[in-house]
Amino acid sequence: MREVRTEIEIAASASSVWQVLTDFARYPDWNPFISCISGELVEGGELSVTTISLLGIPLNFRLKVDRISEGRGMRWQGQTIMPGLLDGSHYFEIHDLSPDKVRFVQYEEFSGAMLKLAWPVLSPLSRRGFNAMNTALKAKMEQRLIETPQAEA
Repeated sequence: MREVRTEIEIAASASSVWQVLTDFARYPDWNPFISCISGELVEGGELSVTTISLLGIPLNFRLKVDRISEGRGMRWQGQTIMPGLLDGSHYFEIHDLSPDKVRFVQYEEFSGAMLKLAWPVLSPLSRRGFNAMNTALKAKMEQRLIETPQAEA
């Protein structure tokens, strides 16, 4: 098993990051990595996810949601063609650093018979996609704070 892990600090509350992260209908507006998600976000639910490769080619996946922690994170799992060939468990985690600051962690654990062959390409491409999404999420959340400033006490 191998892992690609990225993280970023975001000046926003965990609940507001969760709200944007789970608003799949708006992904095309801000997310450069995951262009489309359809399906129901429930444990055991299936999602259809489209990512955009660095070459601009859409890649479609059917994934199963197997963990949701409201406001804290989720995990989905999928595989290519058949189980055991190239499998992945994708995690999104939101960790409180303060009431208005979080660490957003996105990572995937890869396994399967084709992993050794695929890893030299899979690792850097995944990292770039994850970092692009993380950076866009941070920009969206922090721009949102500028647009709707907190009322002064």
